[in-house]
Amino acid sequence: MNQFSDYLKDLGFAKGIGFHGFRCILATELHAAGITARDIALLTGHSLIKSVPVLQDHYIHKSSGNVMQRQLAALSLYQPSVQLPVYQRGQFKEKLRKGTKMCP
Repeated sequence: MNQFSDYLKDLGFAKGIGFHGFRCILATELHAAGITARDIALLTGHSLIKSVPVLQDHYIHKSSGNVMQRQLAALSLYQPSVQLPVYQRGQFKEKLRKGTKMCP
């Protein structure tokens, strides 16, 4: 997440705009577009129900089956009103290099 914040700063975004803000906006917009909470959770990495969090998070590996197709279908419905830059291979290489600070 720290790398994403640095990336946003390099693009000229104001201080305080970061990963969680974008994730919140994405979740809100997807919900408004009628995407189910389950599919939004698949995209954002959230869990809907966790009765045994450690077991679910670390030991039970969910089948990837159709997860990617559901993620792509959900994202295809998200049409932001801004033009986002297209990912370029290697653009995060400097931020993700060995020895880079991962957490604040």
